[in-house]
Amino acid sequence: MPTSLKQIVSFIASYKGEFDCSYKLLLIAVTLPVTSASGERSFSKMNLVKTLLRNSMTSERLSNIDLLSIERVRAEQIDLYDFVDEFDIRHDNRKIKSH
Repeated sequence: MPTSLKQIVSFIASYKGEFDCSYKLLLIAVTLPVTSASGERSFSKMNLVKTLLRNSMTSERLSNIDLLSIERVRAEQIDLYDFVDEFDIRHDNRKIKSH
């Protein structure tokens, strides 16, 4: 006997000819929360980042800051000293050297 929504969809799949509308509704119910939760998190983070003081920044910079905020755990793992060294190597024509 199926106990979860995913198991119910799997069970009804063999009878989808008889329960076509129910099968389609269950498929939507199984996939909808996953897809909408990710979008909701992104907009929630964007609202936290975009304040009145930051309204004047370009959309590209705002998008980059949003991405850093959404991927905070991954961004915190970046070694900033290695990042500065890599930036220095790639931009050797700078007037001010970082070291």
